[in-house]
Order: sequence, then C-alpha cells, then structure tokens
Amino acid sequence: MKNNIKLLFQNLFQSVFKDWNRNYKHQKGFKSLIKCIISTLRIVNKNRNKKIFNNKIEFLTFSVIPGLTSFWISHISSLKNIKIASTTIGDCSGGLNIENNKKINVIPILNFEHGYKIDLFIKYICKSEFIVICDDDIFFVDEEPLEWAKEEFRKKPNLVAVSLFPRPSSNKRVNNYIKLFKDHSSKLVILEKLMGSYCLIIRKKIWVKENISFQIKKPKNWEKVGNYFDTADFANLKLIELGYEIVIAPQKIQKKLICFTSMSLWGLRIQETLGNISKVIRPRPNEYEKAYRTAVALLSFNKYLNCSNSLNTTVKEDYIMRTIKICKSKINDKTRKEIDEEVINKFIKLV
Repeated sequence: MKNNIKLLFQNLFQSVFKDWNRNYKHQKGFKSLIKCIISTLRIVNKNRNKKIFNNKIEFLTFSVIPGLTSFWISHISSLKNIKIASTTIGDCSGGLNIENNKKINVIPILNFEHGYKIDLFIKYICKSEFIVICDDDIFFVDEEPLEWAKEEFRKKPNLVAVSLFPRPSSNKRVNNYIKLFKDHSSKLVILEKLMGSYCLIIRKKIWVKENISFQIKKPKNWEKVGNYFDTADFANLKLIELGYEIVIAPQKIQKKLICFTSMSLWGLRIQETLGNISKVIRPRPNEYEKAYRTAVALLSFNKYLNCSNSLNTTVKEDYIMRTIKICKSKINDKTRKEIDEEVINKFIKLV
C-alpha cells in the first residue's frame, strides 16, 4: 500500500508540471487541474473493485482532447447490434462535457503514464468481464470486430486478450524483448507480434488474478539491448509465460477499424506550442507530415462538432491553422494531397 501511495504522488507531481502548458491551461485552468487531482485521490482511496459482471462488455478510453473524445463516444454509442454495458472515460483534461447518460461514466484523472492509468481503472473502476481498452482516435466500421472477439473468448476459456490493432513492430524489436525477458524467466517465450494497447479486449478476471500491469518496464540492461518494454509489452510476454493465450485479429477484422494515428500526442503538441509546431519537431523522418495529418483531422472533427452543437471542441482553430500553414511550407504538394485525401476518406466512412 505504501509503495502504491508513493508511486501515486511521484506520478501526480510529474503530471502536474508536464501537463499544465499543454493540457489543463487550455481547458478551465486551475479548475480543471484541481478537478483531476481530487478525483484521482478518490480513485486510489476506493476499495479494489472485486465485482465483475459476467459476459458484459465495457469500453475504456482516456481523454486529453475533449472534442475528439466526444466524437468517439457518439460513434461508440451508434453500435447498436452488440450490447455494450457501459463506456468509461478517464478525463485527463478536466474539460470533457458529456450530457447525462447512465451508460457513460466520466471520471477525471491526472494525465499519468498511460499504462499506470489503465492499471488504476482496471483495479478500481471497471466492472465488466470484457474490457475494450481503445484509444479515442480508433473507430469501428461496424460491430463485426467485437462480435468476432466475443466468440473467440467463448471458445477459449484460457484466452486473456484479443488485439484488434496490434503494435506495429519489427522482428528486431520482438527479438530484443525476448532477450530482455530472459532475465525475468527461465521459460522460452515464443512471440511473433505484440498485442499493443491501442485497441485491446481483455478478460478482466484473469488480468486481476495474475496481477498483470500495463506499465512501461525498463530493465537495467535495456540500453544494451536497444529497447525497454513499452506500454503493455511486458504484460504481453508475462501472460504467454504464464500459459495464457493472446489472439491477434486477422487482417479482415483489423480492416474494420478506422484509425487516426497519434492524435492525442500531436494534438497536445499543437496546443502546447499554440500552433508553432516547429518548436517540437524532432530530427526524425515524417514529423511535419504527422503534425499536418493531425491538424487536418482536428479541423474536420471541429467542423462536425460545430454542426452538431457539441459541448466540446478539439484544439483552437487558430492553432490548427497555424500548424497547417507551417507544415505546408515543409512538405511537398504530392504528400500533402495524399494526406488530405486519406483524412477525407476516413471521415466519409465515419459520418
């Protein structure tokens, strides 16, 4: 218990300092921050949630850009052919406004490291047997992926997780993980793909029973190997070592998802820099392309939210337009048109 409280306060101070400029001050300032701090302390003071509703499906996501999450909620609510018990949102901005709905549970929380937030919600908040951990920039074309996953769980009692969007990873990364994991296990773990945590359905009973964590893990020798374990990756290997099954959805099922990659990451960067995106561009390939793709998508989300009289927006339009202008000067016309077309095609499928 003492270790949990110590970890909580370490994360709390890191989150406050890290997220003020890029997050809370763009919502309701100190009001949003205090709201998240109080709610976070309430979460960890709760008793561990031991109640699990069998055969129920619960969605779980975390929000830093309220407008994006608002759009995602309305989309999830439109999936009528499969029973969703509830949708739980960890509001890491303190600015998400949702009309009263018994099936939507909004809980403010500080913007901790992603794996730590998931751990807290699985331990203290989520109640259903099957939890769909899904980023709020991933959408479903229809209910088929959920129906397919539920049938997989029904057939395989030893199945602990179904990944609908596995981590894009190289053979080198997977091999590095296997090398690192040897220090923690005498068993040889066979792994081809990483499940990731972008869109992952877990069986809560097993997860809780084995005390599995989604958190990043950095073994002492990780720098020599080349990688540390990113969110959910150590859990992936640990579950295989324990003898559980993890299923990666086939391409046919994965294609039923519409994904806007890294929207929260780049959305916060646009917000933090007030659209002066060059301040956070790193010497890596395709950084301006990523920023441009996010800005164009945010602009489309805002237009839709304005038309539907939503209580939320994404990022201020001035910041978005400034980012678009800067990125246009850095990428060629062909690439820009390809990105525009990609974003438009995704929206056509969604609305």
